[in-house]
Amino acid sequence: MGLLFVQLLNNTDRVEVGNNSDDRKLLITILRYIEENYKDGELTNLAKNLNYDVYWISKKIKELTGSTYTDLVQRKRLNQAVYYLTQTNIPIADIGLAIGYDNLSYFHRIFKARFGKTPKQYRDNYKK
Repeated sequence: MGLLFVQLLNNTDRVEVGNNSDDRKLLITILRYIEENYKDGELTNLAKNLNYDVYWISKKIKELTGSTYTDLVQRKRLNQAVYYLTQTNIPIADIGLAIGYDNLSYFHRIFKARFGKTPKQYRDNYKK
């Protein structure tokens, strides 16, 4: 299981599902989908797989997690990038592609926005 998935599951008590086991099951299903499909998983495919309307599932995700589907996927991708940067010697361009970013400039920009460093700076600081 990936880090994001485990972290979110560990914090489901903070998520607004209350005693509603249906919401908890839905949340776990959504998190599993993101974990398994973060590279190219579309919200429309998730909605179709669960037989829900895209608009409804989008609002439900926001209600249950406080984040949008896109934010959850982006967080998973960036956490996966950190893993690759710190645990492998895979070139940064290949990491961006491996986690689902075809636009490497965008990958660098959102990585820096999240961590305050470029992927190269992050890797270099980790190695010190």
